[in-house]
Amino acid sequence: MLEYEKEKLIMAHKRKLKRSEVPVNLTWDLTDIFKTKADYDKVCQQTTATVKHFADFKDHLGDSPQNLLLATEKLVNVIDVNIDKT
Repeated sequence: MLEYEKEKLIMAHKRKLKRSEVPVNLTWDLTDIFKTKADYDKVCQQTTATVKHFADFKDHLGDSPQNLLLATEKLVNVIDVNIDKT
């Protein structure tokens, strides 16, 4: 690893780096997963919407077996829907 790259990693602990500031060899190649940026953005939007389904359970998941069951059923439903889309 070049000294320059080490310095960038050290700086990353001090502030969040933009992807463009990270050396390419230290980033994931998302083209293996997403063909276009639009595909990536679509999945990000879907994920954000999915997370909102679970907001009702924040701080209450362990309150009762029923809450855990409901959350699990929602999760299974989300997984099933997403698998059906592929």
